[in-house]
Amino acid sequence: MSSVGRKGSTHEAEREHAVAKGRKAKPTHLKVIEGDRGKRGVTQNEPQPRAVEPDKPDFTTQAASRCWDRIVVELRAMGILHAADRDALEIYCEAYGTWKTAQAGVAKGVLVNRGTETHPHPVTNPSWRVARDAAGLVTKLGEAFGLTPAARARIELPEADDGDLGELFLKP
Repeated sequence: MSSVGRKGSTHEAEREHAVAKGRKAKPTHLKVIEGDRGKRGVTQNEPQPRAVEPDKPDFTTQAASRCWDRIVVELRAMGILHAADRDALEIYCEAYGTWKTAQAGVAKGVLVNRGTETHPHPVTNPSWRVARDAAGLVTKLGEAFGLTPAARARIELPEADDGDLGELFLKP
């Protein structure tokens, strides 16, 4: 009997494409800064992206473009701006632009619209739903970049003698 397509199958191809479950691994530079509280050890050969500022992409909205300009300055000051993060940062900025546009749509209308004759129940303003979804994506990606107060609160920086925190985030 073949196990292909059966529920609970342990087919080799299925195991190769399995997604790791559980808590996401903390980046090594954060373990170094915070200390290895869980005593799980620090990754010695973690891949390091180039510490090169990513090229600014072409954005669909001015709000997304302005977001890029503002966030790049902050990430550079935090010492965590890398070319490898360009796509995630672009998605963050586009989601921000979408949120900004949707919020303008919400401001022009009402949160709940009257229904139609065929659908008499109140209907949520579609701009509000778009704004809510975009805000969720901005928040999620912002946490990944350390751009929310809660994300920063989890990082404890040691006292630096020379004031240069960039060395804590980037390995030579």
